[in-house]
Amino acid sequence: HYRCGGVRAALEHNATGYTKQWLAPLEQLALEQKAVLESLATFDERWAKLCELNVIRQVVTLRQSSLLKSAWSRGRSVVLHGWIYDLADGLLKDLNFDVEGPP
Repeated sequence: HYRCGGVRAALEHNATGYTKQWLAPLEQLALEQKAVLESLATFDERWAKLCELNVIRQVVTLRQSSLLKSAWSRGRSVVLHGWIYDLADGLLKDLNFDVEGPP
């Protein structure tokens, strides 16, 4: 969801202890997408973009799971959709990132 506190902590690099370990993949994503994030004018825009990039990363991760690979190999129709929830207005936004089969 937008305005996620974990995403914000990863973006600001201020997590500590167990939380820092838990957010390490998000911090890595922020580093990988540094140029994209730095091209945005405001912190809020960068925060929102990292939230969206995290959703896309999670769809990719799910696509690689053995459970979904097994379902697809058995001919099951499973489609993953990259959607994000906006706490401000209560709406889902479609990020137009859909996956219908294995990598």
